Amino acid sequence: MGPEDPLSQWLSGGGRATLDVLTGEAPDVVGIMDRELTIRYLNWTAPGLRREDVIGGSVFNLVPPDFHEVSRQTYLEVLHTGNSARFETIYKDGENVLVWDVRVGPIRVEGEIIGLIVFTSEVTAERGAHVDRDRFFSLSLDMLVVVSPDGRLKRVNPALGETLGYAMDGLVGTLFIDLVHPDDKARTREAFEDVLKKVPVTDVENRYRRSDGEYRVFSRSERPE
Repeated sequence: MGPEDPLSQWLSGGGRATLDVLTGEAPDVVGIMDRELTIRYLNWTAPGLRREDVIGGSVFNLVPPDFHEVSRQTYLEVLHTGNSARFETIYKDGENVLVWDVRVGPIRVEGEIIGLIVFTSEVTAERGAHVDRDRFFSLSLDMLVVVSPDGRLKRVNPALGETLGYAMDGLVGTLFIDLVHPDDKARTREAFEDVLKKVPVTDVENRYRRSDGEYRVFSRSERPE
């Protein structure tokens, strides 16, 4: 959005300063999004994220793949109907998975909906202090895999399939080394041998092949089960 769009005018005309005063100490995360679902304001954000890195990006950068559809439908419903709505999502904080309740309302100027205001509250304790391992694995934004001792993929999560462009069912049973760039295979095998010896491996970089044939660089950590 350019500097003259209605939401920019609203924020620059005192809206941002007012939000900082009203929400700076609020327990909820309060965000403003435009009609394209780009984050335009945030009072604070979850641990591990910087506010300046989040503002200007798509809201879906903060949503696990399995929650993209429900969140998109909720935001579009509010933009279309003008009625408030809500949904739940998760965010990983280190080894913990936090459950968040997201409430969405319209921002109107002269009768026109120019954006959305979003209130996000952590409700992990209310939903149960522990989110089980399977749910964490399936919903994590990080790419997670379980590999058998012979190097075959036993389990992959949706984030990996989405990032590399593969169907998860098509990856299970394949040798993970087949996805690694030929120049990176030797050190990848060495790291895997260390894991088989019960030695955790952290911050190893190599290139993995996408379904379109391109390679992407990832930093990975491995640990024995």
